[in-house]
Amino acid sequence: LFTTLDIDGSGSIDVEELCKGIAKLRGDTCRSDIIGINFLVQDARAELRGYMATMLRRLAQQEEYLERAVGGFMEAKRQGSRKLSERRLSRISGISNQKSANADASEDNAA
Repeated sequence: LFTTLDIDGSGSIDVEELCKGIAKLRGDTCRSDIIGINFLVQDARAELRGYMATMLRRLAQQEEYLERAVGGFMEAKRQGSRKLSERRLSRISGISNQKSANADASEDNAA
């Protein structure tokens, strides 16, 4: 069905192609078809907004993690080191994984 509606073969359909495709499949486009398409477009927009908001939040988190990591490397360099341990990088960036969480728990239990 999509291939039939995609008149120009671009891999996507616009409203004009959709209307022409509906007309080919079942005759002239009626008001209810346009209203139905409008609802579909509104739903797609809402989903896209949610996806974009999620991606922007994740991008901001990654940027924050990278800034913390760079700060950690700068601090390590000031202290004469060029490396950060996985545990220290996890601590600095706020990103934890099971391995570093276990190491921290072992370190806390030893103290």
